[in-house]
Amino acid sequence: MGYYIDYSTITIDEYMEKLKYKSLIPSQIILKEGLEEKFSCIKGLGFKNVLELEKALKNKQKLLELAQAPCLSEQYLSALLREIKGRQSKPRKLADFAHICNDTLTKLQQLGIKTTAHLYDKVISEKSRKEFAQRTNIPYADILELAQLTDLTRIQWVNTTFARVLYEAGYNTIEKVSGADYEVLYKEIKKLNEERHLYKGNIGLNDMKICVEAAKEVKQEMEL
Repeated sequence: MGYYIDYSTITIDEYMEKLKYKSLIPSQIILKEGLEEKFSCIKGLGFKNVLELEKALKNKQKLLELAQAPCLSEQYLSALLREIKGRQSKPRKLADFAHICNDTLTKLQQLGIKTTAHLYDKVISEKSRKEFAQRTNIPYADILELAQLTDLTRIQWVNTTFARVLYEAGYNTIEKVSGADYEVLYKEIKKLNEERHLYKGNIGLNDMKICVEAAKEVKQEMEL
């Protein structure tokens, strides 16, 4: 699967089902309005998977053409494109993770490894991590920590700061986050931040629910 979600493997029907049960942010609620009718229309236009749909929607002219369909609109398709793009986690700079040894970061940067996407395939298994640690002369503990943080950033909306928060709270794998009770996780994260001031601002209960749901969407393939 790799760092990114392979949209060619997700059919239009499968994506519709994901949207049907997903907790959406306010600006995306429009996507659930007439969901089945609209996705029936999208299928009727010949789209078989999410990759094909994303490519079409990224083309402004094509999006406007699709919006002429009776059951679709430019507003709906634009919101759909934002949701599809938002599911793909952005590569995060390794230097943005707190508490990573500067020597480790320097060695990685010298190899051209500057982001989570660069690192992911090199640390996907215990064997590959040990070989990588030996080859780079980076302590295995540092490699494992970065591997876990990198994996957590594959969850939608999880940046380097929140990956560190989840890690420090003991939720250091996608599997642990996806299996969490979001209300319990919310209380643990809130308490941890009150004690250690790991982040500013406020993460609400619904934000935590969305995080746990998003983690369920990510295939756990890293061996941790």
